[in-house]
Amino acid sequence: AQALAEPAQSKRVLFVTDEAATSGALRGAFLQQPARWQGVLVASGAAALAELDRNPFDAIVCELRLAQMDGAQLLAQVCERHPNVVRLCLSDAADEELSLRAVPVTHQFLSKPCNTEAVQEVVERACSLGGILHNEAIRALIGKLQTLPATPQTFEALSAACARPTAHAADISDIVSRD
Repeated sequence: AQALAEPAQSKRVLFVTDEAATSGALRGAFLQQPARWQGVLVASGAAALAELDRNPFDAIVCELRLAQMDGAQLLAQVCERHPNVVRLCLSDAADEELSLRAVPVTHQFLSKPCNTEAVQEVVERACSLGGILHNEAIRALIGKLQTLPATPQTFEALSAACARPTAHAADISDIVSRD
C-alpha cells in the first residue's frame, strides 16, 4: 500500500487501481490537499481488503476492471465486511456487464475518464452523510442497503408545488393536510 497523504482530521480514502495513468492522477490530486485527504493507493482487490482490515476508511474508489478480483467482486466483499465504507466505482462504457454486476454494491459510479476534482467532490459529498449519522447501527444498516427507498408521495407533491412559480400557500396547505 502506498500512502498518498497523512493529515489529521481528513477523509480516509482507499484507491484501488492497477492503471498507471489513473494512479498518477489520483496521487497528484490528493497530495495537493493534505488537510482534507488521507489517501492510500493499492493495485489489487486482495490488497484493498487487507488494507481495510488493518485501517478504517471513509470511502473506497476502485476501478471496475482489476486483475484477479474485479471491482464488482471487491465491492461486494467491502459491502459485507465493511458496510460503513462509501463505495465508489470508476468505470467506462465498455464495462457494461461488470457495471451491472456492481450496481447492487456501489453507492455511485464515476465515468472514465474522470477528472480528479469530480472524484474529490463525489467523495466529499458521499462521506458527508457519515458525519450526520452518529449511530453506528444506523450507518451499518444504510451501508448494506442495495437500493434506496422510494421518495414519499407527500414529499414529491410538496417539492413539485414549491417549484411551481404560481404555487400558493393554500396549495401547500392542501398537500400537508392530505398527509
